[in-house]
Amino acid sequence: VQANGGPEDLGGVLTYVNVGDRFNWGTLVGRQTYRSVLVGFESRPPVDGLDALDRVLQLERTYYNRAGLLGQYPFSTTRRVEGEVGFMNIGFSAEEIRTTFVGGQPVSEIERDLPSPDGLNLGTGSVAYVEDYSFFGFTSPVRGGRSRIEVGGNAGTITFADLLLDWRRYLFARPVTLAFRGFHLGRYGGDAESDRLTPPFVGYPPPVRGHQ
Repeated sequence: VQANGGPEDLGGVLTYVNVGDRFNWGTLVGRQTYRSVLVGFESRPPVDGLDALDRVLQLERTYYNRAGLLGQYPFSTTRRVEGEVGFMNIGFSAEEIRTTFVGGQPVSEIERDLPSPDGLNLGTGSVAYVEDYSFFGFTSPVRGGRSRIEVGGNAGTITFADLLLDWRRYLFARPVTLAFRGFHLGRYGGDAESDRLTPPFVGYPPPVRGHQ
């Protein structure tokens, strides 16, 4: 569950996975919201000799609504292949909150919706090779390695491909562990740089240690 801000920012993902056989399969449905905030100030004529200005707050949201089927097949206890196919709708909204201050005190506030791009409808698919032979300590791996190579395709309103390369190694040098990581997250294809897509950013929680 993701709860941050107002009701428009609520989100979450529900996943079911059947692990009764060696081939694991499942389904998922979810909604993820990304919000960006822009703040500006505009001067106003003085009111009764007091300084006045407007604080203009613009909120832009991108909604990722998706449903899909997933599968996992392990080759061993440390290596597996994963795949997923599904549908994704990407929606957009924007609003402006204008607050007037007179003498440093708020006296009025006006909210209004702003124009936003049309939504996107995409068929999605991905396949990944994953290995993990790391050994954990109390809070993190202390030796071994982990890696993930994932390729994904998206087609519909726009078309583009995703590539994820994540390589990690942990060398135990008593009493500390030296951790190394190589990471690439890219988007490719004719519409890869569409302004209707949230730009890839390694600072989002999933790629950052400690945010999951």
